[in-house]
Amino acid sequence: DEIDGIDQTVDYRRVAKAAEDLALAHIPLIETFGQQLAKHCLDMKGVTCARVQIDKPFALTRGQAGIEVVLSNV
Repeated sequence: DEIDGIDQTVDYRRVAKAAEDLALAHIPLIETFGQQLAKHCLDMKGVTCARVQIDKPFALTRGQAGIEVVLSNV
């Protein structure tokens, strides 16, 4: 289906709010955080697949660590 109206899109403020809410609790692994955020996104109207990428600067002496989680309910 074509997207031709704002009502057919995800409100990214809701995604940011979900991430902020998750960050209130200590989640020791960024993999777990990413998976939980992706699950929140899948609960949003019209979302069938969620891809969450997280970079963690300075996790390594000479670089950064990062993860990507992809969840789908299709």
